[in-house]
Amino acid sequence: LVGAPRFELGTPSPPDWCANRAALRSEIARTIVTAPPRHKTRNLNICAVDGRHRRRKAGLFIRPLGPAVKRIFSATLNSLHGIRYGIATEAALREEAALLLAGVLLGLAVAPSWLWYVAMVGSLLVLLAVEFLNTSIEKLSDYVTREQQVEIRRIKDFGSAAVFCGICLAGLTWLAALAVRLAPYLTVG
Repeated sequence: LVGAPRFELGTPSPPDWCANRAALRSEIARTIVTAPPRHKTRNLNICAVDGRHRRRKAGLFIRPLGPAVKRIFSATLNSLHGIRYGIATEAALREEAALLLAGVLLGLAVAPSWLWYVAMVGSLLVLLAVEFLNTSIEKLSDYVTREQQVEIRRIKDFGSAAVFCGICLAGLTWLAALAVRLAPYLTVG
């Protein structure tokens, strides 16, 4: 109708009209609503109660580099926390981390070339990665159920078999490197 008074609700704007990742706090539900990622006011927070814009606080190095670097930084921190927690709580991970540390040092003397050194240390890193995956499968299986079930036991056995394959890979790599390194001394001629 032309000339009719405009009716407006006293509610916050829908997420489509707000800043990227801006938190809109509802007075009733206290829920957080996020905006679409490509909005032009993405560095602002909009207060749901009074509608004022507030600058988002960002870290010194994270803000100018963008969200991709922030995700990589967060993923690295999460990985380091997982490594620290795994080594602190699991004996198998402690043993294989010690093996990796010893392999890094011993590989310098044993490896016939730097390519062999990379392969030798890489095989130990793969072994440690498989052990982390096996530990996560076992922890998740224990979290799902503590009961003795045939399916859970088989899943844990599959993880253990994967660790065994990793151990065989590392062992074969190190034996081949030793054979190449010692071959000139073992030939009769």
